[in-house]
Parts: sequence; structure tokens; C-alpha cells
Amino acid sequence: MTFAVVRPLCRVAPEFRVAAYTTATTIKGALEAIAQRNQELNAFVSHITSEEAKAHGDQYDEPLKDWPVAVKANIATTVQPTSCASNALRDYVSPYQATAVDALVRAGAIVVGKTNMDEFGMGAKNEYTIYGAACNPREQMPGIDGNTKREDQRYRHSPGGSSGGSAAAVASGMCRVALGSDTGGSVRLPAAWCGVVGFKPTYGRVSRHGLVAYGSSLDAIGVMARDVNDVRATFRAISVPDSRDMTCMSGKLRMQIDALTESRTWTKNLAQMHNCLQTQKQQRPLAGIRIGIPKEFWVEELSCSALDSWKAGAQRLADLGCEVIQVSLPHIPSSLPAYYTLAFAESSSNLARYDGIRYGMRSSQRPVAVNGSNASYKYANTRSEGLGSEVQRRILLGTYVMTASASEQYHILAQKVRRLIQKDFDLVYALPNALALHGSDMSDVFLRNRPTGVDALLFPTVTDTAPLLDTEDQNLVTGYVNDIMTVPANLAGIPAISVPIGTDSNGMPVGLQLTAQYAMNPLSRLVIYYQTHYDSSGKHISILPLIQPGISVTHVILAAIHINEDPNNITLNNDVPNHPRLQPLWPELRTLQTSGVKVMGMLGGAAKGSYLKLDGGDEQFERYYAPLRDLVRQKSLDGLDLDVEEEMSLQGMVRLIDRLRSDFGKTFIITLAPVAKAMLNPTKNLSGFDYRALEAERGNEIAWYNTQFYCGWGDLSNTLMYDSMVQEGWNPEKLVVGVVTNPENATGFVSWEMLSPVLKAFKIQYPKFGGIMGWEYFNSLPGHAHCPWEWSRLMTNLLHQ
Repeated sequence: MTFAVVRPLCRVAPEFRVAAYTTATTIKGALEAIAQRNQELNAFVSHITSEEAKAHGDQYDEPLKDWPVAVKANIATTVQPTSCASNALRDYVSPYQATAVDALVRAGAIVVGKTNMDEFGMGAKNEYTIYGAACNPREQMPGIDGNTKREDQRYRHSPGGSSGGSAAAVASGMCRVALGSDTGGSVRLPAAWCGVVGFKPTYGRVSRHGLVAYGSSLDAIGVMARDVNDVRATFRAISVPDSRDMTCMSGKLRMQIDALTESRTWTKNLAQMHNCLQTQKQQRPLAGIRIGIPKEFWVEELSCSALDSWKAGAQRLADLGCEVIQVSLPHIPSSLPAYYTLAFAESSSNLARYDGIRYGMRSSQRPVAVNGSNASYKYANTRSEGLGSEVQRRILLGTYVMTASASEQYHILAQKVRRLIQKDFDLVYALPNALALHGSDMSDVFLRNRPTGVDALLFPTVTDTAPLLDTEDQNLVTGYVNDIMTVPANLAGIPAISVPIGTDSNGMPVGLQLTAQYAMNPLSRLVIYYQTHYDSSGKHISILPLIQPGISVTHVILAAIHINEDPNNITLNNDVPNHPRLQPLWPELRTLQTSGVKVMGMLGGAAKGSYLKLDGGDEQFERYYAPLRDLVRQKSLDGLDLDVEEEMSLQGMVRLIDRLRSDFGKTFIITLAPVAKAMLNPTKNLSGFDYRALEAERGNEIAWYNTQFYCGWGDLSNTLMYDSMVQEGWNPEKLVVGVVTNPENATGFVSWEMLSPVLKAFKIQYPKFGGIMGWEYFNSLPGHAHCPWEWSRLMTNLLHQ
């Protein structure tokens, strides 16, 4: 199989557009689009009115403010029915809201409606539904083979299943983002057929609390949107720990894999590829990334359009600098029977609750008198009326494979196959599976695999483009074969994203799929301080170039917040936060956050006074802390960097950290910025307290330390000082080395020629090296004020080596 030298045969668009529809970015636009298009497409089964939309107020400038979002009908909401497109739950309104929906609402999004689906998520064409099939908004191109499309031929193609309504709503511009559920491809397959982006996160990254269960060990709430940036922003909002779902990742594990969609070059640059191709500013922005082509996905059922798109996608990645190689996943051919055995078994158990006794519909049919006392007949009548044919079929098959006589032969064997598939993935990825790192018998194998492993796998999302709705399969098995490309990711629990690559000869969308390791260890942090916001003429200095291809900045720290004598006169440098000069600043920071960069604020610094005011009695603390808290909320900052360059008590710092954690939750980032010498000698600090004592008391709340190796407080001309910190017991993962980016900014500048080998040595000696911090952005070398982002590009290349 040769991919890197094959030129595309399908229509591959530099910028893929979905028909003529525009994305609804406002609630008004979404409701107008629903009124115009939903009757034909049948994507929404319920939606809010304009009066209900007006009732949604907002207090702060949230990251998804006023985004119109659609939610699949099997994800719980407290206003509209959660019917799962089934008679069993036709009018059921949940008493609680799903965690993912709650997170969206907190982020400012507005749920405009619930979308059509296959009943309980069981189907691949969105035909098994009490609401009637949803339709694909992509129309077959007229004039193909001399044919002219008639008006009655519109919207005849399937949108895919089971999240077909969500995909159709996004593709037709009736919402900006939609949530779906993905048990075996139910987000990615519809995304591919409708020409949108569909993302299935790592299992456990998004809470399943409020998702009606189909296959509990396979289910994941996924995101659909028209571009990767919107998917990323939505995922960041809903990826939160949740104690109500015991399979949801803990905060500690999340910290290890946060860079999955934020810091890895290939994930960040996917959204920017078309810009790179158009501007040609950088010929090979993805150099150093290795992409694997699994040969087992070249199956007999693969259509010419899917194969051509696969080749075209591999060629495009190669043109952008990726190394494209063939890999093998030998147990993939067994994934489909293993998946359906497990999914059917779990659905049989999960759907046993729909018996008409506790909630949902109850059959009005009375059992015959002789059997009136037998509850089984009452259950049977209710389930026969409430559940559709496909659901009943899967329950029956699942019940059979769980019987004592068949369990060993089917269910247990499928579990063994699943484990083999997980191992196949682990052995081709460059990075180890985080869940296996603690296994002494396996971790060495995975770690040794790094040099020859791949960063991601590329293969088609589905074997063919969207079929017509009115075509009946020759047999039921052919409908299941559509999942052959998608179920392996669910069995392994790994993340997968489907992106549109172009169209086939009939103008129908073609999608490609990228998968990555279950828990890719994050790259070292790349942090940049942003204090100078406008030049001497008053012109705004844009921070947006940091999200261009080839740059993987993970955190931008906005400096510097000052608490003044008047508690209500909190300032950013010398200006109040809403000063006209700062008007361009806040939207740009929001764009950074949408692109996956964490934006933090820096409190304090060389200008003294802020911490003195926070170090007094409780009444004084509350008076000065409240404006700081409100500023963080209003500007939706992801964290605070505490740069204490004045005397403060250890108890005062502990109180401040505790209060920040209490007010902003576990995902809020708290860092400190000590001078480097303070990490070795408690008397050599500017803060008044011992950092080792603080680490002992609140180290679990501190994400990392931005240690200042400049102004005479540290030396990065060699590794000795950093090595001494590690020898003293400091975790290298929490030590970010701080450098000045230009000798004009501070003393202690280290040239690139001297700094480069030192940082490379850190990367080699400390696999969990904490990262690099630069002070500051506006005049960073080598680009100086004209191209200050070039410093970040140099550091990105170093961290990726």
C-alpha cells in the first residue's frame, strides 16, 4: 500500500464548504433557520421559541456566549423531552440535566432544541425513529451522468446514524454546535455523510451522567460542528470531572492528558491547514509528525471514493510535512463481531428498566385473566408497544449472548478480543497508554516503542458516501457493516475525529478519520507572558499570531493585575480592564481560548501592594479579594499566576489559594512565579515565605512554578541549577524554566545558541520536563516587534524534537 506518492482522485477542496448554508452564530439566526428548513430535514424533534430564547440571561462574558447548540434526544435536559426517539419515552422530561449540557449552559451556550436519532442510539441511517427519518441536507449534484435533479428528489439521502439529526442540524446551519452520542461511530459516521466535523473524545473525558445508556463501556458524548475550532471550544467546556459518573476521569488523570487537544501540533494545526496552503508562509508546518496508515482498514467494502479520499488525505498530510508510514493492527478484522456482541449484551441489560412500572409508557392492553397475575405479561405488552423492531432485535441477541450456555463462547471471547485490539493500538502509537503506565509488566514495552511509533492514525470514517433513504438493505447485516471503520476506537476507548476531505463524483461528502492514543502524555508547557498590549503610538499589539500553524503555545499569561487602595479600582497595568485602549484585547484572548490556549492572569509582579492588601485580616481580605474574583469571572480567565515580589505570610498565601480553589473549582489553574534561587534557598526569595513549606501544605493545588532564571536570580547557561532543584526534591514536571525573550526586557538574557543545548538536555534527562516560560511577548527575538511570535515557533520546534 503506497499513500505518500498517490495523487487524489476525488474532489478535495482546500476549504471544504457545506452546500450553500451559513452557520447560525446567533440564537435569532438559528431559530430562523429551523423555521425555514426543519420541516424538510426533520433534524429537530423539539426546539425553543423566540420568547423562550429571550429568557436566557447572562452575567458574564462566557466563552460560548449565545452559541446556539443542539442536543441529541438521548441526552437529558429539564425543559424538552428526552425521548430517545422511542415510544417508551415519548413524553419523558428528565428531572435533572446531563452534566455536559450543564457545562454548556455555564459556558454561555443556549440549547435551541433536541435532535432526531435512531431509537436508543441503535442504527446507522436515522431511520429507526418514531419521528420519521431525518434527511441529509447535502443534495446530490445535478447534471451528473446527464441527469437533472427534480424538485421531488431533494433531501433523499440518509444523514447517518444514530446522531443523524445532530449532524443534519449542523450541516444545514440550524445550530453552531451539536452534541451526539457515539457508541460505535454514531457521531463520526453522520459527520462524514453530512460533511461536518465529528469528534468522539477519549472514553471518560466527558461525563456520561445524563446520557441514556446503550452500551455503558462504549458510550461517549461527542461534538459536531462545521470546523475544528468550534469542536475544540465545545469540548473544552464539557470536559470536566464529575463524581456522579464513576467512569469519568479524575482530575489527576486529566492533568496528564490535557494536551490531547491543546498542545499536540497535529491537533492544533488541523484547523489551520487551509490557511497554510493558501498563504504558503510555511511550507511544512507539520514536520516531525508521524501518521500511520493501518492496512487492515483497506477492506473489500471500501468504495472508490473512500479509497481515493484516503490517498488524498495522506498526500495532503505528507505535503504539510508529516511522515506517512504503513502500520498494522492485526486484530481489527475481529472488531465488528466483538463490538456487536458487547454492545448487544450491554443494551440488553441497560434497556431492562423500560418495563412500564417506574417511568415511561405503560401498555393499556390488559393481560388475559388467566395470566393477569403474571408481571411478565405486563412487561411484555409494554416493551412490545414501546420498543421498535431494531431495539427488540438487539435486546434478544444481547440476552442470548449473556446466557450461561453462550456467555463463554461469545461474551467472554469478545472481551478478550477487545483487549487484543487495545494492545494493537498501544503498540503502534509513539506515546504510552496512561492507564498502562502503572503496570510493571507492560510499561517498558510501550516506552520502548516510542522511537518507531506514530502520533496518529488516518483512515476512512465510513466505507462509502451517504445512501438513499428509501433503499432497503439486502439483509440486516449489511447495515451493521457501515460501522467497520468506527467501532475500533470505541472498543479501545481512544479519541477519534472525522473531518470532511471533499466530495465524490456525485457531490456527496467524504470524511476521513484521525485517531490518537488513549492518554497522550502532554508536551512540556510553552508559556508566554503578555504585558505590553499596545506600542508607544497606542496601536494594539495582537496576540493572535500565536495560534498560527507551527506554534504550540499552551498558556498565555496576561500581565499584570494590580489591587489598588480603592478595592473597586483594580487595574491591568495602569488601565481599568474596560478601558477603551484594551477593547481589542479581550476578544483576542477569547479567540485564543477557543483555539485551545489557556489564558491566565498574573497578579502582582514588580509593582508592590496587591499581596499586602490580601494578607490582612479576614475583613480586609474579603474587601480586596472580591474585585479580583469578579474580574476573573467576568473575563473568563482559566487561572491565575501569583507573582509575589513583596512580603507575604505563608498563611496568607494558603488562604488565597484555598479561596481561589473554592470559588473556581478543580479545573482552575493556580501557578506561582518565584525566582529560581528561592527553590533552593528559602532566604533567597522576594516573597517572604518558604516555597518548600508552601509546596508541602498546598502543593496539590499548585499546577506548576514559573521559575525566573534571570535578573541574577538564576542561570540557564548550563543545567546545573535546574539539576540541583530536582536533586532537592522538586518535581521536574512542576518546574517551568523562565527566560527573557529579549535583553531589553531584563538582565540575564541567554542567546539561542547557548539556550538550545540546555533545553534539549532537559528534555532528554527529564521526560516530564515542566516546560519553558518567556518574558515577554511584544518584542521577542528573533522576530523582535515585527514578528514577536517567532520566539514561540523556535521553542515549539525544540519541544517537539
